[in-house]
Amino acid sequence: MPRRPQKPPRSRKSQPRRPLPAPRIRPATVADAAVVRDLLHELGYRATVRDVTRRLRALLATGSDPIFLAIADGGAVGLMALHSGSMLQYREPVTRITTLVVAASARGTGIGRLLVAHAAKLAKARGCGALELTTGLARHDAQAFYRAIGFNATALRFVMPLSSRMKRRLDYRA
Repeated sequence: MPRRPQKPPRSRKSQPRRPLPAPRIRPATVADAAVVRDLLHELGYRATVRDVTRRLRALLATGSDPIFLAIADGGAVGLMALHSGSMLQYREPVTRITTLVVAASARGTGIGRLLVAHAAKLAKARGCGALELTTGLARHDAQAFYRAIGFNATALRFVMPLSSRMKRRLDYRA
């Protein structure tokens, strides 16, 4: 049975955080598979280092799917994956944030804003007209964060699982 994501900590407003030393963003590499796995676990996605290594290799080879880590305090505190491309319905290409997670210990410190600003800068450089993302319906803190930094809710995503593994993964999602 898939493991449900842990309940998020109480609202960021009630949890003052100490500022992290000047974070930096760098491209992820295959050598980062273990930290990427750990950050994915924080979102409730279970994968082995081997699985993540395979996915990193495949995505990084496309040229359209960059992956970044936010580094602060001597370690990775954030992860962001992007996909850029043209869509039939839009005049301009779009960049989609396909993964965005900040370590629980670093939430509320500006890491998420920093990663999204980095995504917007890259998207503009690629000639994209929009930056978009999807988030789980139950991830209320994430939705509030996205609205606060300028995203608008414009669609509802539907998923049709085509494999039993994906069906199990999605069974508890609402």
